[in-house]
Amino acid sequence: MNSIREIALHIAYWQNSVANYLSGETIRPGFKQRKTGFAAAVDSITPEQWQQEQSFIRDTQQRLVAIVAAYDPKKLNQRSVAKSQMTAVEMIHDNAMHTIYHTAQLKAARQMMKLGS
Repeated sequence: MNSIREIALHIAYWQNSVANYLSGETIRPGFKQRKTGFAAAVDSITPEQWQQEQSFIRDTQQRLVAIVAAYDPKKLNQRSVAKSQMTAVEMIHDNAMHTIYHTAQLKAARQMMKLGS
């Protein structure tokens, strides 16, 4: 099972990917990955590392929201990248569903932690 940290970074990784896709930018996530989109498991991290990761998570979500809000509605049904199989609206929708799915996992993990206390 993934940790809360790993799930949160996984969500942010894919939000960052969609933001890059829609904006044409290339902003790289600032965490080590064990495979694409999954943070490397760690036994412990410093408070400073966790603060940096939380900032990445928060900033990435805010960036994606801003990009989607400003996105030209006329381009929603177009592919932003020539080789992409998905339109912009499909990418946005799929990412929203992905975020909801993993947010439910986070909530369940937190509840399990409370029960174990």
